[in-house]
Amino acid sequence: MSTKCLASELIHDLRGLLWLNGVFFLGLMSIQFVSFKSAWLTPALFLSAMLFFAANYFFVFSYFRGKTERRLDSSYDELRRSMSYDELTGVYNRRAGMARLKEEYARVGRTERKLTLAMVDVDNFKFINDSCGHQTGDQILRHIAGIIKHWLRENDVVFRYGGDEFLLILPETDEKQAMNPLNRLRKRLADQVIIGGFNVRPSVSIGVATILDGDEGTDGMINRADRALYDAKKRGRNRVTKASRNLGVPDLKIFNG
Repeated sequence: MSTKCLASELIHDLRGLLWLNGVFFLGLMSIQFVSFKSAWLTPALFLSAMLFFAANYFFVFSYFRGKTERRLDSSYDELRRSMSYDELTGVYNRRAGMARLKEEYARVGRTERKLTLAMVDVDNFKFINDSCGHQTGDQILRHIAGIIKHWLRENDVVFRYGGDEFLLILPETDEKQAMNPLNRLRKRLADQVIIGGFNVRPSVSIGVATILDGDEGTDGMINRADRALYDAKKRGRNRVTKASRNLGVPDLKIFNG
């Protein structure tokens, strides 16, 4: 919610409260005017009015403070979500995903745990866009993102790295542990689906890289996963390829079929 909308709501509420207080005050003055001859009634009315306005002040203060805090919290949550999640696919965007990757990488450095990255790229995505339309391409990306989110474990993270690329962060996982599950994910993504009236098989290629001994940094891991992905594309697409530990050259071991 924008600050303009928030201010407009608060002003509207304030006007309502002012009208309510005005009506009460006029009613109180009318009663006092009619009963001004009563020596005991006038002080009682005056005391009642003072108590009412004191209680009213604390009510208005508490009401507006509470409402403002709730609206600001809601606006902050919406802003944080818009800054952290990809609008199209609903997964983390690149900024938030890279922040999570750096956190996981730092945690591995402190505890010597395992960490694996998997870069997922939709095969022939440009051809899909050109032949079926960009709206169908968008639906395919949402379809793939939904399947990946369902496939992930609780501590895994997926974010949209580029146009049709997703990066999976797999903590506590090495290459050997990642390859078979990723291959099952690849086969699941290649199932035929009907999107926008088109029968499509949105296959993907996946490049896998695990953390190396030494300080290569997150960029080094991403670079090796990207090289492995490139090798999977070069070898015919629709397969999972792991990166070699030697200067980012892809390993020959692949999974397909």
